[in-house]
Amino acid sequence: MKKILLLILLLPSFCFAQKSWNIPLSLYNKSVMLPPGQLMGVLVEGNPVEVAEAAKKYGGALHTNYGDICSVAIPAGKLVAFSREPGIIRFGNAPLKMQPLNDTMKVQTRITDVHNGLAPLTQPYFGDGVIMGMIDSGIDFNHPDFKDSLGRTRILYIWDQRDTTGPGPAPWNYGTLWDSAQINAGQCTHNDLAYYGHGTHVTGIAAGNGRSTTARDYSGGASHSDIIMVALDFYGIYSAVSVADAAAFIYEKAQSLGRPCVINASVGDYGGSHDGQDLMALMIDSLLDTPGRAFVCAVGNAGNEPIHLSYPLSSDTNFTWFVNTANGFQLQLWADTNNFNNAHFNIGCTRESDWHDIGSNAFTDIQSNLGIYSTDTIKNSAQQRIALVYRYGSIQGSAYSQEILVVPDSSNGYDFSLNLTGSGLFHLWSFDYKPNNFPTTGQYPKMVYYKQTDTTHTVCSSFTCSQRTITVGNYVNRSTWMDVNNNWETDTTVTAGAIMWNSSVGPTRDGRQKPDITAPGANDISCAVISTLPGFISGIPQYVGVGGFHIVGGGSSASSPVVAGSVALYLQLHPAANWQDCHDAVVFCAKQDTFTGTNLPDYTWGYGKMDAFSMMTNCALTTQSTQPPAQNDFLVFPNPAAPGQSLMMTFPAVSVSSQLEIFSADGQLVWSQQVQGGEASVVIPAGLLSPGLYLVRLSGAGSQRTQKLIVN
Repeated sequence: MKKILLLILLLPSFCFAQKSWNIPLSLYNKSVMLPPGQLMGVLVEGNPVEVAEAAKKYGGALHTNYGDICSVAIPAGKLVAFSREPGIIRFGNAPLKMQPLNDTMKVQTRITDVHNGLAPLTQPYFGDGVIMGMIDSGIDFNHPDFKDSLGRTRILYIWDQRDTTGPGPAPWNYGTLWDSAQINAGQCTHNDLAYYGHGTHVTGIAAGNGRSTTARDYSGGASHSDIIMVALDFYGIYSAVSVADAAAFIYEKAQSLGRPCVINASVGDYGGSHDGQDLMALMIDSLLDTPGRAFVCAVGNAGNEPIHLSYPLSSDTNFTWFVNTANGFQLQLWADTNNFNNAHFNIGCTRESDWHDIGSNAFTDIQSNLGIYSTDTIKNSAQQRIALVYRYGSIQGSAYSQEILVVPDSSNGYDFSLNLTGSGLFHLWSFDYKPNNFPTTGQYPKMVYYKQTDTTHTVCSSFTCSQRTITVGNYVNRSTWMDVNNNWETDTTVTAGAIMWNSSVGPTRDGRQKPDITAPGANDISCAVISTLPGFISGIPQYVGVGGFHIVGGGSSASSPVVAGSVALYLQLHPAANWQDCHDAVVFCAKQDTFTGTNLPDYTWGYGKMDAFSMMTNCALTTQSTQPPAQNDFLVFPNPAAPGQSLMMTFPAVSVSSQLEIFSADGQLVWSQQVQGGEASVVIPAGLLSPGLYLVRLSGAGSQRTQKLIVN
């Protein structure tokens, strides 16, 4: 080995004397370590036509180019000769360790540093002793990445909520449950084909061990953790309770084993209250009361979709059109109970051929619909029925919910509108908005009152909006990878490190910060269902990873398990940590870069990008009581706090006059007060601080104390 290294070091010094050779050292070293005929990927600046001709001359090929920047495959042994071609201006540097996707993900989030046990860590961490709970579509338990070195499954339980064979787990008693003994004995009949291996892919990112291939490191974040999978009933008879049941089942199994557990839920619904106060979210919140538990979820993939509608009402009648189909469409308006009582709404129908209003039902209000199922009819001027309108209103926590189902008699040439007037503010989410073919104001003068849907508040609802869950946005992992045929592939539509264009954004309906964090999720390579791989390799080999067991995927579904895997490492280090500890460690130790900027948190990046190593080394347990602490320390409570909430700070009684100050995340002073000698507490008035991260500082007599404060 020493001779090989010596050769690498000596050859460049010999060749540097030749003016025509412009290969970076890192790239040349890589080429020397490869067989001469092995194709390798290089970036080259030069005229694309000349570069393509030169690459072909030496047995290579131009894959793609952006202007004069070309992605080329060239045999390693021909790199020097290729470099001397007149059309080559310069080469890009080779990364020191080029590995596709999951390894890249782990480097970007510094999970690799945790796996390596870098100081000040005293050992490597891989999630040993932690349960990785997965709420998803299912898992291919035959995939080698979910087995140990002896071929035994790492999956403790699979609960398939959709399988009617039974028996299901008590006390739920639906679906079918298999344990590890049944899986090892070949008695499990579960598969992950219904949703194209979504759960298999996501689990590989969170907890795969990469044993299926030595060609590349495709292991996940917590590769030594044990796995419990719940294959979710998405649309069946138990769908309304499926996620909450799944969380309860997983946490119960983990508790029976006396082990900490993090759940990843890369599933979601864009409808709902978006305030974390629905029953499913509240149930999950209650499950998180027990220490040693955390819950991580995906923010959603609707960041580019104008699915949100909200505006302050006025005496004018404003309206929005929704797509009309034979099956109709459903709307659900959400509003605070103190801000919708003077609102009036109805459904109208407009004919597109001449933009003529042909009918509507009567205006109504929320109070007239509370607890009442009603059916109304829209008729034209000839008293012919056009559509049925079903309504139901209710109070959900501190919010009104007004549901409207429109079932037309015909879907041809009609646009149905939601019309509102009066005063108040509402929100709704729908994919049935009218996307195009709008009339001009000349054709339809009422267009001056038209309200478009927008791309804000596109975060998924329910538990995704809970204060206790860790909600994850998606940035681009990388734009290039090597496929199963050892060809370099390039995704020209994205920029590595940038936010993925469809990553959903916050805030919640009640104005709280979501997402909490972002992680690499676009162009991750992770496990695929084994039975699907032959078809993928023959049909879309560019999306299959080296070794043939993994496939390129993406979305916030893939970024969420990155954070879940990181939290599992944290729970190995701090097994008694609670949801608040895990949440704070993730957000307080996030990293910033040129993509995120420094004005964080925001509704795209949250507090920044996931940094597992910083979380493990710089974020010790920070949980604080919501009651005044007895110990003699400088503390703020409640922490996190809600907007409009009064805060109390306690500290050792100061002997001389001191200064208490609060700074925003960007260093701006937002509040200060003089603390007199002998004082040991201060109350901050309600409504002073908007949502965000703050630094509280008490200074005086040559000493200084600080504390972080979150307002959600």
